Amino acid sequence: MSVSEFNRPVARDSVPDGSMCEWCGKQAEQCLTAIGGTYQNTNGIFCRSCGEQFVQVVAQKRSVLMQPVPLLY
Repeated sequence: MSVSEFNRPVARDSVPDGSMCEWCGKQAEQCLTAIGGTYQNTNGIFCRSCGEQFVQVVAQKRSVLMQPVPLLY
């Protein structure tokens, strides 16, 4: 599957200066919002490493949901 701005698992936005990561409490660098799947519109403010973990969780869950299901006739 090709990757474009339209099929990414999350949207990235900036955060106000002084924001702290919701998972670890370090300086936050990005606000991430899940697109589609069971995490639809779930968002959070994260540091770089926690943000990468959030993206992986969302992408893994999303890829499982987007796999083709065999039709039984």
